[in-house]
Amino acid sequence: MLLLLVLPLLLISLLVQQCSPLSLPTSAVPAAVPAAVPNKAFDVVIFGSGPTSLSLASLLTSQPSPPSVAVVSKDYDKPWVPNYGAWETEWSSISSSYSSASVPNLNTLGVDVRWPDTSCYFTEGPPSTSRVSVGAPYVRLSRSGLKKCFTTDATYTVIPQNHVAHAVAPNVYTSPSTSNPVTYSGTSTSIKLSDNSTVTGKIILDGTGAESLLTIRDSRDAEGYQIAYGVECEVEGEGVEGDEAGDYEGGKMT
Repeated sequence: MLLLLVLPLLLISLLVQQCSPLSLPTSAVPAAVPAAVPNKAFDVVIFGSGPTSLSLASLLTSQPSPPSVAVVSKDYDKPWVPNYGAWETEWSSISSSYSSASVPNLNTLGVDVRWPDTSCYFTEGPPSTSRVSVGAPYVRLSRSGLKKCFTTDATYTVIPQNHVAHAVAPNVYTSPSTSNPVTYSGTSTSIKLSDNSTVTGKIILDGTGAESLLTIRDSRDAEGYQIAYGVECEVEGEGVEGDEAGDYEGGKMT
């Protein structure tokens, strides 16, 4: 179930892992020109609309003197697909940090299931003989609730487009639909979008994930982007008694 622990790491490491691969000079400052808002510049332009992108946009725009922020994604209105979860103590700490930064409700609206304990199984023997109770509560995050935490009353600008750039080498980009899809002026970076408009900003952040087209992966062909997969299912029939399913304990994260 390690998959469920990825979200906190993404929130912490966005600037390190996804700003650096773009290899923009430290003085670069992107400005945005969405089709509906021509010639409007942004301090920060964030590509993608997953948990990493929207949580960062919310944190930035919730500050007392916020920068101007644009979130660029055609999928902004689509529901999130992956399941996320965390150890309850870790999520409570993250929620407190976000609340102190004026992004509340992660530990209420952002959680839909709480397990008082967690069971792990480490051998190939019968579950009842290989069960280990961790003694730590676990939470499943609400995909819709967590997204509401980052979108309700949001003050960042949403541009429902995708970029058309494709990195072919560090700081070298191509596009099947246009020339010069990425340009740098010395103070800002401009990136062309799928509706032929251009978004410009002082800082460009790529939150589109492992399949990003704005970064080069150091010629590594086989990388593990997915740590683990989990399954959520309802069981019935022989062996199911109340909250128990065979040798598996009910009421626990397994």
